[in-house]
Amino acid sequence: FIMMNAARLGVGIQGLSQAEVAYQNAVTYALDRRQGRALTGPAEPNEKADPIFVHPDVRRMLMDAPCPVVQTMETSDQPVDRIIGFSQYASGEMVARHLIDAGYRRPGLLGARMDPRAQARIAGYRSGLQAVGLDDARRMFTTPQPSSVGMGGQLLSDLLAVAPDTDAVFCANDDLAAGALFEAQRRGMRVPDSFGICGFNDLEM
Repeated sequence: FIMMNAARLGVGIQGLSQAEVAYQNAVTYALDRRQGRALTGPAEPNEKADPIFVHPDVRRMLMDAPCPVVQTMETSDQPVDRIIGFSQYASGEMVARHLIDAGYRRPGLLGARMDPRAQARIAGYRSGLQAVGLDDARRMFTTPQPSSVGMGGQLLSDLLAVAPDTDAVFCANDDLAAGALFEAQRRGMRVPDSFGICGFNDLEM
């Protein structure tokens, strides 16, 4: 009975993880697809091309859509119509403060895919740690590979091999956090008593 329930939970979490990967891919494609240059001048001159979203005709099509257009998960001073979001950078800073307030003093980081949102929240997290002298590059593990439960476990294993005294991790996505939790349980680590894990995105797991 216990084995079957564990298997059911594992399959369910794998399904959530696949859904999260699909969502991340779709969001990244929509936000980061690059094509040509904006007619008003390069929006991102350091890149080979601008995001398709900045092109006037794309914005025109969205503005002419026969329904409200709502952008989510970000903040902008030039929304197409309406925007409901938050600062990824400030969120990362809040995570750092939360872990510090919870008593953790050797926090690390697990990140994957490294899309612009993940990069912003990681930058905010490290800024929050730097403010109190707790940022340690040895404890920061990221990969450009897709985020997944399995990747979370692997990254935590890699982190602990280098810095075994790490007492908490911020996982840039919840599927990474789930994988980190499974790896911590496999090692007999007591979460959150002796090891803290913080995810991001509020997936129902």
